[in-house]
Amino acid sequence: MELRFWKKPGSNPGKVSKSNTGEGPGGDVPTCPSCGAEVEADAKFCTNCSAPLGKEGKESKERVEAAEAIGGLKPWAVKAGARISAVPGRVWAGALVAVVAIIAVIVALLVVASGHSPSASVDRYLSRLEQGDLKGAYELVAHTGGRFSSYDYFVRWQGVQAQELGRLKDYSVEPRKTTGRLFGHLLSEEPINSTPFVATLIYKDRSFDVNIDAEDAGGVWPAREYLVRLSEEKTRVLCTPGGSKIYIDDGLVGSAVEDKALKDALSLGDLPDDVDSAIEYARKLVRTAQNAVDEFKRIARELESVVESAQRIADRFGTTGMTWTDVMDAVDSTVQQSKELGADIARTAVHIYWLFGGGDDGSMRARLTRTQTGIDLNNLPEGFHVIKAELPGCKPVSKSFYAPEGVDIALEPNAPTEMELKATMDAYYAEHSKALNTLNTSGLPAVCSGDLLGEETAKVAELTTKGLHIVTGLSSLKYKKMKMLAEGVATLETEETWNIDTYRGTALVSAAAGVKQKAVYTLEREGGAWKVAERKVD
Repeated sequence: MELRFWKKPGSNPGKVSKSNTGEGPGGDVPTCPSCGAEVEADAKFCTNCSAPLGKEGKESKERVEAAEAIGGLKPWAVKAGARISAVPGRVWAGALVAVVAIIAVIVALLVVASGHSPSASVDRYLSRLEQGDLKGAYELVAHTGGRFSSYDYFVRWQGVQAQELGRLKDYSVEPRKTTGRLFGHLLSEEPINSTPFVATLIYKDRSFDVNIDAEDAGGVWPAREYLVRLSEEKTRVLCTPGGSKIYIDDGLVGSAVEDKALKDALSLGDLPDDVDSAIEYARKLVRTAQNAVDEFKRIARELESVVESAQRIADRFGTTGMTWTDVMDAVDSTVQQSKELGADIARTAVHIYWLFGGGDDGSMRARLTRTQTGIDLNNLPEGFHVIKAELPGCKPVSKSFYAPEGVDIALEPNAPTEMELKATMDAYYAEHSKALNTLNTSGLPAVCSGDLLGEETAKVAELTTKGLHIVTGLSSLKYKKMKMLAEGVATLETEETWNIDTYRGTALVSAAAGVKQKAVYTLEREGGAWKVAERKVD
């Protein structure tokens, strides 16, 4: 099909014709050379078929013919290229600037976001500790109140670590698995508003792992805020004797008191005899069951912790920066955890034995021994700590430990107290022998008290009734162990050898030489003086 259109003599091919306008012959309107549609004067493209008009049309036609000649571009592609080539250079420059600006904004947002991530918050906290910036590190910690959340305590704690371990040399952080290897999610819920991490802290001669959570503190992306949480679980401190003052990192946290839950559990052996007692008994029973479940969970968490520690040692073994010293420190820490776990399991077994009446002879010693004393510490920051216990008349004891694992600490009588206890026993032996020989009990109240005074007095009364008296002689005495049970209460374990002669008047009734016995004496301080309150002989 051949296209025909009016061409002004002398005009260029491809240029639109003008007619019926007063500008061309006959005043014809311009038409498109490709489709014949009317177009506006000076138009560069046909509004119907998008074909180039005028000079551009000629050049475009030549490009199309050249492309078709070599079997290359399709006409639509040539048209698109023509349109692009027609875009002014300043538009291209503006578009390029806009694209660069958008990319720069995106990169900037990602950089800001990377500095406001959970892992970045933990790294920032540890980095400030490494640099010695305690104020800056403290500002990144989530505080929940209590004795361990103040800045003064934080500084004391870091000071104790610096004194005992030196400055923090290096650290590494990795995500912490929330699913336990042994018990899954049975023991703890997966955190909702925080991200869990494990940090390995490396000091001069020791390294250990701590759990740190990055807690959501508000804000919007990319500048979302996070604070680190250093502790969640309860740390159990067992301390004998009761009443001991307990210091954590040079700060007083309280006194060792008896475990009320255990005391209630041990009282379940006393069955109720009325309705009110039955109601209280049921309450104690429910509390005991709940405490037993909590105790199981605590031991199970400790077992999980030991397993995880062992796995981390295996994972880090041979890695860059992990020295043999670090490995052995980690192994030592895990072994210590295992020991603490074993002690807790053994202690729980003893508690069960006690619940069924075992170990209770009705003595003051049994009551004080069976009722566990100590203190529970909430929100103690996880990691290395130093505990110190003090009590008048006892040697102070300091011990390092890693929270949240528990710690067991016992005080022993100091030298002056030991001398006082032995002097009390010497006086007791003398008055005991004198009363049996002379049948005079007037000296016993000065050295005896409580049930033992009653027993000694009854023994003398029985001898008097029978017309007998006893001459005793202590041929050997060994003090095996002295132990403080509470402030003003102590026990002495002895091995004794006695010569015992029984007389009626001046006549010898019986004689026993070299009688050996093991005894445990309970001594109680009354009005500043020690007295023997109980005696249990094996």
